[in-house]
Amino acid sequence: THPKEGQHAADNPKRPAPAHTVTGKMPFPSSAPVDAVLTTAYGDDAGLHGLSTAGHNAALTPAEVLLEEAERHDFQYGEVLPAGVRKALGEAHLDAQSGRSLVELGAGTGKVALQAFLECPSLLRVTAVELAAARYRVGEAALLRLCERIPERFSLLAHAPGACVRISERPPAADTSAHQREGSSRELELSVGDVFELGAAARAALAEADVVFFEVCLPRTAEAAARGLALLRSTKAGSRVLSYEALEALEEEAAGGSTVCSPRAHPRVCVGDDGVAAHAAHRPSAQNPFVRRPANASLGDTFAASWAPEEGYHFHCYTHGGGRVTSNPPA
Repeated sequence: THPKEGQHAADNPKRPAPAHTVTGKMPFPSSAPVDAVLTTAYGDDAGLHGLSTAGHNAALTPAEVLLEEAERHDFQYGEVLPAGVRKALGEAHLDAQSGRSLVELGAGTGKVALQAFLECPSLLRVTAVELAAARYRVGEAALLRLCERIPERFSLLAHAPGACVRISERPPAADTSAHQREGSSRELELSVGDVFELGAAARAALAEADVVFFEVCLPRTAEAAARGLALLRSTKAGSRVLSYEALEALEEEAAGGSTVCSPRAHPRVCVGDDGVAAHAAHRPSAQNPFVRRPANASLGDTFAASWAPEEGYHFHCYTHGGGRVTSNPPA
């Protein structure tokens, strides 16, 4: 989940996201075939921005409203657009082409998870979890539609209606990638659930993930900040994380500090001699062992999003530097 459209427009530098290139890795598929599959799955909703996406129109249940009122969760919503996802997956940020597994927490309608699955043939396992039941159902229907309309490529492996759907992709006969040579199947699973109360399989997937999208808008409480950091600390050293929230700011708030930004976006910003605003250096700690990726240091490093399709939003990208904690986050 992400901010409501336009709510945090002032947090984004008014400049376009830089062009993305990849060198020395398995090349990305061109955008046209991937976008075509996304359109097959989601129809006109693929790549849509503003307030009219299916995820925005998916109503919360009474139980979900109570969770928000109790400040256990924040259901504000937005989507990373295909161009933003493509940039995020690149070598300078999440380097997804070098990974074998990806987990998305706060998956919304599942578009990011599906695009990552399509963009990165090296990913053998993509696991996505969304709390809002109606948003999950949009993604569930999209994956079922994909298997129905392109059966020669996508197969339905498991389906518990309203709870979980798992699909696989059949590689092309000419595919010579490592996973095909090894006879490994590629799978994408989307489920509905609380990211802070993951089941055993999802916890195991997160612990071994090479890439993590943490697209969760946390309530503005020290407890929520601590829970978010604890969840991410359960990832392995060397994993790469893209977060809606700045983890440096979560660390301050979890320790009893206060953040003046909404969202917790730009902690300890400094301006260099060249006039470019950037994040100040952060020393990894037991609470926050994450190191910001060099390409993400500048506030001008933005990603196209439904609430900022032109100027982009400055998501936060890190590498886990070590100090994994395997216990569950605080309740």
